[in-house]
Amino acid sequence: MFTKLRSLLARGGGHDTLLFVVLAGGAVLRLAQYARARSLWLDEAMLANNVIELPLTRLMPPHLIKVAPLGFLAAEKLVIGILGTSEIAFRLIPLLAALGSLVLLYVASRQLLDQRERLLALAIFALSPPLIYFASEAKPYSSDVFITLALTIAVLYYLRAPSGRLLVGLGAAGVIAVWFSYPAIFLLAVVGPIMLWIDRTQSRPLWPVLAVGASWVASFVGCYELTMRDFATQESLVSYWSSAFAPFPPLAWSDLAWYGDRFSDLFDELLGTAKSITGLALFLAVVGAVRMWKRRRVEALVVLGPLGATLIASMAQRYPVEGRVVLFWCPALVLCLAAGAGSLTSDTRLRWVTALLAAMLLLAPVESAFTLAKGRTINVEPAEEMGPLLQELVHRVKTGDAVYVYYGAQSAASYYARRLGWNHRLHLGKRHRDDPESLLLEIDRLRADRLWLIFSHVHHGTHGNEKRLILDHVKRRGRIIQRIQKPGAWAFCVAFE
Repeated sequence: MFTKLRSLLARGGGHDTLLFVVLAGGAVLRLAQYARARSLWLDEAMLANNVIELPLTRLMPPHLIKVAPLGFLAAEKLVIGILGTSEIAFRLIPLLAALGSLVLLYVASRQLLDQRERLLALAIFALSPPLIYFASEAKPYSSDVFITLALTIAVLYYLRAPSGRLLVGLGAAGVIAVWFSYPAIFLLAVVGPIMLWIDRTQSRPLWPVLAVGASWVASFVGCYELTMRDFATQESLVSYWSSAFAPFPPLAWSDLAWYGDRFSDLFDELLGTAKSITGLALFLAVVGAVRMWKRRRVEALVVLGPLGATLIASMAQRYPVEGRVVLFWCPALVLCLAAGAGSLTSDTRLRWVTALLAAMLLLAPVESAFTLAKGRTINVEPAEEMGPLLQELVHRVKTGDAVYVYYGAQSAASYYARRLGWNHRLHLGKRHRDDPESLLLEIDRLRADRLWLIFSHVHHGTHGNEKRLILDHVKRRGRIIQRIQKPGAWAFCVAFE
């Protein structure tokens, strides 16, 4: 793939050489983030423990704790079977997907954007903080981006030069994709009717496309029934994501404002920038979407249609629109943003405007790149360095000490205790969210002269910070004699009188 990319770039001259530099820079940033090997945080650790502990046949509800496609989990299990259970192994697939996505965005931009627009699109995509961050998160968000891009490109190629071979390949790709990426169905739901409409207008037989569409539906139904239904109907998850479901019907101004705020937040996350720039980005993206529609309506519908399909699912409270779970929107948003900037600066005499817009949009992403260059990681989700904490704690815990693990820290603590071969008994706290009496009673039942308390992913609820609540409670009958603190993770040793 990279050899073909090099030949394409070589034919493009100096401009495409610059594109190659941007591609390479994006790859270096993702590799740098990956190499930091930060500790798994709560969601990653929960998924990792599932993959380690469960056989492939049980990597689905009700045994599965975290939502993830079965295909992705199977691939993760294959990798750790070869490379072991380190953070590096669990994050390898997201990394490869992120690196591949850089190449695929370049390919997609060649079909949809002009030369100047391609450079801006690729620069934003390469430097975007969440895209760099999720390149090394052991969750399927990075692979969602890759699969969305791969399917989009395959569809665009098919629509430009339909053939039986391409249709069969596209059909097979769609059947497989829904098992590796839940959002793939949003693209397929848009593409199927488009292909039918085109075949009908061009008087081609409809049965081949109908057969392909039927195979997509059958595959999705099987995937939904086997791996998704339990999660989609869980009251706790519906409640958790309630603010991320699109209001429908919008009955108040606040409901309408939700849509603007949501897209504004998404651009804010994509660019990692100030609200003033986010407003500019949102405006340019709308202009770009109109520009793409005027240029190539069918191609624009393929790119933008999944956003509408996602919103429909969100209105039905079946898919949230928030941050990481709509990361697969990023390619479409970036393409629209670049097209919008290009439309406002099409006059060659206004090249300085292009440069100014690019500088404004790329200021914060470039700053995040310097964060990596300084030896720090880009954090979209909160840092929870449980690995270094337990590495130090294992040398401090004495025989007879009780070790209590706050419920938010359980998954990460269990994962790293297993990695370290630590056999000291861990008292795993139950999830007593916003129930301080039960939370404190659980700790009072532990009998030992010294009690270690381990925290991460601390809940701030109606009764305040639960870590502070617990520490204030134990200090009434003891004193803290040791403490260990790492980013997002803490351990305290309490000696009782």
